[in-house]
Amino acid sequence: MRERLTIALQQLPNIGEVTSISAQGASQWATFYQVSTNDNTFFLKCTTGTNHMDLSLAEVKNLQLLSRSQTIQIPKVYAHIREEGFSAILMEYIESLSNPTTADFRTAGRQLAKLHRCTAPSFGLAYNNYIGSIPQVNNNGSKVAASHYMDDRLTPLLHRALSEGLLSSNEVCKIEGIYHRIDAIIPKEPPALVHGDLWSGNILAGAANKGIYYIDPACAYSIREMDIAMSLLFGGFNQAFYEGYNEIYPLIKGWRTRVPLFQLYYLLVHLLLFGTSYKSAVLRCIKPYQ
Repeated sequence: MRERLTIALQQLPNIGEVTSISAQGASQWATFYQVSTNDNTFFLKCTTGTNHMDLSLAEVKNLQLLSRSQTIQIPKVYAHIREEGFSAILMEYIESLSNPTTADFRTAGRQLAKLHRCTAPSFGLAYNNYIGSIPQVNNNGSKVAASHYMDDRLTPLLHRALSEGLLSSNEVCKIEGIYHRIDAIIPKEPPALVHGDLWSGNILAGAANKGIYYIDPACAYSIREMDIAMSLLFGGFNQAFYEGYNEIYPLIKGWRTRVPLFQLYYLLVHLLLFGTSYKSAVLRCIKPYQ
């Protein structure tokens, strides 16, 4: 693979001669590399598999959308490599710190609030994309937040979980049993441009006081509290992040009571990715609304 990557990279203009490609880890759906040339250092995210082109193309579109918003800080995209059997995104290499500072978190919260101020006439996007390797429906064009959340987010994952034997038909019925309440629960706010997969692994603290970078987005014009709920799923960010956010775009009263509802989507994603160890957490999410 490294030989094929080197050949593909050398065909790109203006990156210099490739001097080394070193592995930097992997996820279930991608392998990461540090690419050094005689001019610069880059980060390369390489995807293989039957849907590699769709995955990488969606991520490029997501990053371009966030870049155009001029709100949050993201790595620069230099190239999208498309080859038989694999595709890759060549990006800015971020020298990162182990922990963001309190000031970094406050600034990042303000930036996210500005991102959420970006809106659109309807929920979703012109294209479908992915959260991790799970397809994410965006192009139904719903004008109502509750319909978007049920039809574009929950229902496709519930059907897949049922078909894969991860949830029983009775468990799916229990979850769908809260649908009649969702419209009354979700605030009537305009669609917000969201990161879409906002957990601690998807933020990087840049060295040399460069602040926080947001990575691996699963964008859509969606419900802004979904980003907040996801950020709290595995322990939450520094409190300064939420303080900074509320300085720019205060959350609607009662937002904490809605956190389990929006975490339901992300836990369904984890159920599909990692198996039944997440089933109990999925079912706990609906208890406050039964």
